[in-house]
Amino acid sequence: MAVLIARSRSGETRAVVLPGTATTEALAAALRGLVDSTSTLCTDGSSALKAAAQAVGVRKHVALVAARGERTRGIYHVQSVNSYQGRLKQWLAPFRGVATRYLHRYLAWHVIHERELRLAPRAARRVLVGNATELAAAGCCPNCGVALGGVRGAR
Repeated sequence: MAVLIARSRSGETRAVVLPGTATTEALAAALRGLVDSTSTLCTDGSSALKAAAQAVGVRKHVALVAARGERTRGIYHVQSVNSYQGRLKQWLAPFRGVATRYLHRYLAWHVIHERELRLAPRAARRVLVGNATELAAAGCCPNCGVALGGVRGAR
């Protein structure tokens, strides 16, 4: 199971659980709701991400390949995503692993947790598992926009 993390310069974060592996098709499907042709997409050197960006019509794609020592190119970098992933892993560690079928909920909880600065578990539960009608038609949490769909068994 793969997770696509997208972060804007303003700190807006989206976490999408991909079905299976990070194929071009799965990445393109996830990106369709996140970027458009006017977006500048900055990624690591993944060939699947490059192809997905082309598939969704992104005109400006900056790929930074760490193996070649590329950390930045002008104003472009992927450090905000790398930093977020580090905080996410650290936050998940006390759970000692999460069930794949609930991964999308933990990702949503973490996005909300970071936005609200220490969201209490009880408050997160009300948002994430309260009532299925709280979710928008597209399978997103109306409070933060985190994509909750794409996992079998997910509501």
